[in-house]
Amino acid sequence: MRNLLNLVKNDIKFQYKNGFYYIYLFIAIIYILILCFIPTEYKKDITIFIVLSDPVMLGFFFIGAIILFEKGDKVIEQLFVTPIKINQYIISKVISLIFLATSVGMIIVITSNIDLFSIILFVISLIMISTFFTLLGITLAVRIDTVNEFILFSIIYYLLIMLPFLDVFNVVNSYLFYLLPTLPSYFLLSYSIKGTFNNLYIWYHIANLLFWIVITYIWVKNWFYKYIILKIGDNNEKNI
Repeated sequence: MRNLLNLVKNDIKFQYKNGFYYIYLFIAIIYILILCFIPTEYKKDITIFIVLSDPVMLGFFFIGAIILFEKGDKVIEQLFVTPIKINQYIISKVISLIFLATSVGMIIVITSNIDLFSIILFVISLIMISTFFTLLGITLAVRIDTVNEFILFSIIYYLLIMLPFLDVFNVVNSYLFYLLPTLPSYFLLSYSIKGTFNNLYIWYHIANLLFWIVITYIWVKNWFYKYIILKIGDNNEKNI
């Protein structure tokens, strides 16, 4: 537990030192200004997309930058010759970015004078969505070594993530979209802000996101071992 707490503290310090907090704050200010000019009847709908697409999903892109930096500067190699475990490293990254995304999401909603239907569900939704997308970002970051590669593949990831919104806008309707994590993320935020779904739907979307979080965490842990830990071992053997 002490190792995990130290990792979280160091991750937050790293993010603050490297301007992540300033970037999030800058983005929040821009969206707050935009929402000030949005008519009241559309404000909640626009807010749902803003919170989903930026403060939360930025974790996907930021975690890539963080891991690429740590790989390039051999920080990860140094960490894993200590008692630090893979799950502690992953959980630390997730917690630090959850804190950032949730804080900015709340700032946007509060300063835009939006009355939440359920603040508890809103916070829970932010935490779950941020967890999933941060984990998803790690699956990509551990496999690649350059920023250009990350940008290329992140675009592919992003397009696939956005695909279920074809159903929201009635372009292509399919029940298969509801099995993916994107629509549950959208509907949970929608319910917490607008209160437009019943409890059965809420529990389904929560269960869906939990399922994808568990699956993605297992995916991250396996790939982290395969593409990071084993490579560190190979490099150490070569240097002997």
